[in-house]
Amino acid sequence: MFIKQITPAELLASIQAGDEQVIIDIRDRASYVVGHVPGAISNPADGFDGSMFASIDPTTRIVIICYRGVMSKQVAQYLESHGFANVVSMKSGMSGWHKLHGAPIERVTE
Repeated sequence: MFIKQITPAELLASIQAGDEQVIIDIRDRASYVVGHVPGAISNPADGFDGSMFASIDPTTRIVIICYRGVMSKQVAQYLESHGFANVVSMKSGMSGWHKLHGAPIERVTE
């Protein structure tokens, strides 16, 4: 199965354009807290909660982000197999996002 990918630069442009999408960060919670793509929702792969997708329209674009863009492909494939038609994996993950000049980082302040 071919998994569509989006580059960090394409995701940044999409966020800046206000495109409708759901961004899911599947890294561990501690990594998410330290810094994530703005607007991303934490759903760690080691305790992945598929039920959160019940309220998402299956045609909405879902962007999956991990550390380096490997595990996100597996989660994207899982979601596609469960009827989500517009799932993409962010190429090179958060390591690629951090290399992108001007990419904003959101932090959790609890």
